[in-house]
Amino acid sequence: MLECLSDPRSLSNFNPLLLPFCDGGALPPQDATSVTARRMIEFASLYYVMNEKLVRIDEACAANDEEAELAALNELRAASHARDALEDRYAAEGFCAEPVMVKSRYVDLQFTWAGKPPSQQIFAKRFESVMAF
Repeated sequence: MLECLSDPRSLSNFNPLLLPFCDGGALPPQDATSVTARRMIEFASLYYVMNEKLVRIDEACAANDEEAELAALNELRAASHARDALEDRYAAEGFCAEPVMVKSRYVDLQFTWAGKPPSQQIFAKRFESVMAF
């Protein structure tokens, strides 16, 4: 399943509707060189593949094609195993992607890693309001 780790934006049949956002925004550029950006692209690429399989499952169900549905389900399972392996690879470093789904599509990935600056300081504000005397 390593082929799905390449950036899907370079594919001739790329469907931008299947590519999840990263932290609510666009994916890092394809030529990004930072370790964090490359990891974000790896995760988004896997979730793109999973979205492709989910579309195939929906199409097979609509066509009452049980054989195609089973094949797509098996491909989704393989992509899920690849995602699990990627999560395991980076978990020890504290890098993870939390998927956000709308209906049956992965639409956003919320990334966390050690040293990531917070997007909002809501916890600090809550703490300060509680501690104000």
